[in-house]
Amino acid sequence: MDTTLEDGKNLSHSTITLEQVRRKTKEELYKAVNSESNVLLDSEPGSGKTTQLPETIEDPDTRVLYTTAREELYNQMERLCEDEGVDAKVVPRLYEDCPVFASSPDTATEELAHILHGVGVSGTLIHEWLNLHSDTDCQFVTEMQDFDPEQHQVLIGHYTLANLEDYTSGRTVVVDEFPEESFITHIEKPQKPVTEFLKQSELPYSDWTDLLEHRNDDDRSRAAKDWFLTRIKRTDRGLSGNPFHVLSNVTGERHVRGAFLTASLLFMDDLGNGFETTNAHIERRGRSIPKSNFERLRDAFFRRETCVRNRESGEMWILSPPDLSGANGVVGLDGTPTPILWDLVLDLDFEHREVLSESERETYFAKLQNYTIKKANDAARHNSSGRNMTPEFDRALFEYIDVNESGEPCLVAPDSSLDELEERGLLESVKDERNFAEIRSSNAFEGERLGVIPYALHPGDDTIKRWGALLGRTVTPNRVGEVSYGRVGDKIYHHIVHNRILQAIYRFGRDGAGATVYVATGATPSWIRPDERIQVSPFRGEKKRAVANILRRNPSQGFTDEQIAGRLDCSDSHVRKAFNELRDEGYVDSTLGYNGKKKVYWVTS
Repeated sequence: MDTTLEDGKNLSHSTITLEQVRRKTKEELYKAVNSESNVLLDSEPGSGKTTQLPETIEDPDTRVLYTTAREELYNQMERLCEDEGVDAKVVPRLYEDCPVFASSPDTATEELAHILHGVGVSGTLIHEWLNLHSDTDCQFVTEMQDFDPEQHQVLIGHYTLANLEDYTSGRTVVVDEFPEESFITHIEKPQKPVTEFLKQSELPYSDWTDLLEHRNDDDRSRAAKDWFLTRIKRTDRGLSGNPFHVLSNVTGERHVRGAFLTASLLFMDDLGNGFETTNAHIERRGRSIPKSNFERLRDAFFRRETCVRNRESGEMWILSPPDLSGANGVVGLDGTPTPILWDLVLDLDFEHREVLSESERETYFAKLQNYTIKKANDAARHNSSGRNMTPEFDRALFEYIDVNESGEPCLVAPDSSLDELEERGLLESVKDERNFAEIRSSNAFEGERLGVIPYALHPGDDTIKRWGALLGRTVTPNRVGEVSYGRVGDKIYHHIVHNRILQAIYRFGRDGAGATVYVATGATPSWIRPDERIQVSPFRGEKKRAVANILRRNPSQGFTDEQIAGRLDCSDSHVRKAFNELRDEGYVDSTLGYNGKKKVYWVTS
């Protein structure tokens, strides 16, 4: 085949080994866990940052809370700790062991239970406060009766355990991979809880619409803010940090968050891009500073939490970082970190430590993990809704893989494109498929040697704007030339798009034997250098593919233009064009027959 070796790919001068990478990761991990600092450890997938954690807990006085979204890691971490003689316990799981939390809430009481846990009330206290199981037993309650966190050196569970002081106080909190949405509450339709809260309060607004239309009226706004300030109920039993979660005169079960949403609407600033936020910034002497630094009321209400709103849809989101002030330190583990988002979601100022240099990372990826990247397209090829599909290119790409590789590839693609690929029959050419969300927490392709990623996931401009709003920044896309969202917005974009491509590549061949991955998008980290750039043009077009298939199925039999044209009911010129492109790419060769006619053969390796 006529392929191109990329300049700079050869890093054979480097002597780094997999054992050195793992040892270096362990050293950095040990320093982070025992430093009582907030450290974001940037180490590649497969480098041992998770599996070596128990080996760094040598001192019996070192106590750890290990959190992750992946349930399969709970028992794995417990076993790894036991192998090192470290006492560890998986915390009873509220969302698995309690019937109320294992499904969506059906009653007002169940909804209140979910809300209370979201703002930091422990599952045990919720069961004490509310009558959740009048007729059924609860495995969570049974297990918690015999559970004492102080008896265990390492506690293991979901990210949301970081909301509970009983599990974080005096411990190093380890957060394995970015917690993404774990501390964000999405209120799709806030109109009802806000209106119902206003009906029960003495605020100078009658409902949602009245509040939105008159919240900038100085007198009414000032009166409403003062009303909130005098009615904050402070409680230190079961609630984390911010005392604003429960107001003294709120009795309706549905309105715990209605109060916060209402206050948020009074303080929000329009960012001018379709979003508004309680975390607006102002420019002072060339620096961007939160407005809360200069406004006592805003600081009182939103010191820890941020609320943003989509002005068109009305949806609202609340970011509620856990209060980790009592922890001995926080260690974030991530192979593709975006520090600005880690700082935001956990409300910390992390020290970002990279285990490998860029050149070491390249060597690790290509030489030690044995990934071979074959680049089929430099365009971003975003797909988030099933639109912008390129069926001819996709068919040509899959045909190219079928011709040039042994075996069928496994596929990673945006969920929206999988239905379209299946409808066009292209999934028949793959061994297995996953979307980007599924593959992040799956080892399904751990031993697979061949993969294909035909499209990049794009979450939509609103998602990038929303993250910008949580940061207090205006993010606006600029589509002149290559799309850009600005300095902050591009960091968010690369986190969501480029890093997920890299994460998907790393899901193939995770056993160290490597994999060949075809990537048909330019939305990849800049340091990834493809081994080959491929041209799929010989297989673009139904007739070209048909010509190729006849030749492939009969490799020892030569065909003339007329013979192929007769089989396919097409013109000789179509066949000759296909022959020429296939010959230029090295797939076919020709000989002159005894009758003077040229015969074309498929070239087999």
